[in-house]
Amino acid sequence: MNGPHVSRQNGQALAEFIVVLLALGVLLVLFPLIGKYQDISHQAQMASRYVAWQSTVRNDADGGSFASADEMARDVRKRFFGPTTSRIFTGDAASDTPRDRNPMWTDHKGRPLLQDFGDVKVSFGAAGSTDPTAGFNGGGSLSGVYPTLSPGTFGLSNRGIFRGTVEVRLANLDVAWLAPFDNLNLSITRHTSIMPDSWAVASAERVESRVTDSQANFPSTPLKAPALIVTLPVMALEDNRIKPPELGKVDFWRDTVPADRLK
Repeated sequence: MNGPHVSRQNGQALAEFIVVLLALGVLLVLFPLIGKYQDISHQAQMASRYVAWQSTVRNDADGGSFASADEMARDVRKRFFGPTTSRIFTGDAASDTPRDRNPMWTDHKGRPLLQDFGDVKVSFGAAGSTDPTAGFNGGGSLSGVYPTLSPGTFGLSNRGIFRGTVEVRLANLDVAWLAPFDNLNLSITRHTSIMPDSWAVASAERVESRVTDSQANFPSTPLKAPALIVTLPVMALEDNRIKPPELGKVDFWRDTVPADRLK
């Protein structure tokens, strides 16, 4: 049965479809974009871990030096913000060319979200300093609890926690209908804290020397004197069935890697 109210409803379904299509169109553009933002955020976190970890293997202990902020920035740009197939070379730097860009980090028009590799910056400490030695938050002291456990006793520094920070500034989208992404000025900052003044040394022998040099905790020198007096009676009475105590030595505690694991 036809009536006036039926004619007034002509085109309603089409109008509703157009409204829903406009909303879905925006979502279809934004969902991949947000996923790319999350991917860049993850890479920034991994890069900050790399910066912090490098402080444990490259620092000013034993006459060494920290890597500068510029050097670390060049390193993380190539390792974490370029293509996954990039080859890493010493002193290499990423260029603002498609060859060195991550092909997935583009907007809906194919323009790079990271337009300039200079927008990836590395800093140290809570204040964001470019000086690696300013990256420490001072540590406390154990002297009131157990004086012999102070870091200086083992030849360690007591500078506290080291923070490495990576900041990535992303480009705005050049399209007004995707507000506020056209003027977001998004900056992703991630940091990682670590204690580099620890037992991170080049060899097991260096760890042993730190223990044996700490006479207050391990009196190796006084123990070596009566070692022979104790060893000979044990060897005579036990007929080599039991090893005598190795007084004043720590090398038998050494962590060794099985030979088959070195191949």
